[in-house]
Amino acid sequence: MSETGDIFYSPTEGGRIISVSVEQNVKQILRTLPGGVKLVAVAKTRTPEQILEAVAAGIKVVGENYVKEAEQARAVIGDRVVWHLIGHLQHRYFSASSSPTRF
Repeated sequence: MSETGDIFYSPTEGGRIISVSVEQNVKQILRTLPGGVKLVAVAKTRTPEQILEAVAAGIKVVGENYVKEAEQARAVIGDRVVWHLIGHLQHRYFSASSSPTRF
């Protein structure tokens, strides 16, 4: 859990911006999801250590915008989560992202 907490938008707090830990936020969101809905944590600009914090709190699916960052994070986190590339994909990264052993 983060010592300082991060800033999150909280629909359960009337849409106010509040400071809570990643663990608190993930658990709150997971409790409110309808059955059959999966939470995809977007890891854009987050370090592998920050992603691991979310995984420890219950995240099972991670979406990453950038192939290079996804490769770095996956090297640390491995297959503890399901990985998805999200957003636009640059042509030079297409072959890396289409490999079944990578994503």
